[in-house]
Amino acid sequence: MSDNTDGKENIVYTKNTLDPAKLPHYMDAKQVAVLLALAPQTVRKMAAHGELPAYKVGKKLWRFRKNEILDSKRWEAQKNGQA
Repeated sequence: MSDNTDGKENIVYTKNTLDPAKLPHYMDAKQVAVLLALAPQTVRKMAAHGELPAYKVGKKLWRFRKNEILDSKRWEAQKNGQA
């Protein structure tokens, strides 16, 4: 993590260092993509088709609630017999 000139931190999420407790309440497609091991474009398509819980902001932006994504991830794991 590094500090920006405006005092905000630039956080880079990688699969190996991802801690759900440190994720923001609302995430963008890139953050969800890392969490789900998908491409950001796939995450946006899944949101557009209703396959992921998401909220559209403007014409192109999607936002995802952390708890809803984590819950859907757990549900998918149970459905696939991984949990």
